[in-house]
Amino acid sequence: MSHPLNENSDELADQELSELTAYLDGELSEAEVDAVERRLVTEAPLRRKLTSLDRTWQMLDALEEVSASDQFVRRTLESMAVTNAAEDADPKTTLPGTAGSTLLRQASVWLVTGFVFTVAGLQLGQWISDRNRDPEQLELLENLDVVRRYHLYSSIPDVGFLRELSLPAPPQPGAVNRTVSPQPSETVP
Repeated sequence: MSHPLNENSDELADQELSELTAYLDGELSEAEVDAVERRLVTEAPLRRKLTSLDRTWQMLDALEEVSASDQFVRRTLESMAVTNAAEDADPKTTLPGTAGSTLLRQASVWLVTGFVFTVAGLQLGQWISDRNRDPEQLELLENLDVVRRYHLYSSIPDVGFLRELSLPAPPQPGAVNRTVSPQPSETVP
């Protein structure tokens, strides 16, 4: 049994977390925003909680989206339904040992459930991060390949050098010129 003081402090912590979340999401009225901001000025622990919560959301923003395909989910659920139906019909013929088959079925259900909830949690994290994405961070993520290869690009002196690279190579002495140069349509006397 828990101590009544701990229950009240847990309820207060949950209420503070909900209030800070609503504050970050912009879901509070103007009066509520003012109240939260006054508390943030005077209460250092509350400021730390807000900073921690904000950093957590920023880290979630950086995660890439991961999801299971509809076909995978459908096949997994069909497989579980077939296995359950077979065990319900005759549990002794599905796997050797009745206790082992029940344990295996329970483990499979927990494994699939855990996978589905993990994917759902990652999706939720991605959705939350997309709501609070900083445009500057988004630009950095979009140009990550350029940033990673900066050391290669830094040896290029200027844009003129790149333009010269795109020009056709000059003919080599003694090489046969296979390009046909355009003939003027009129000859000048």
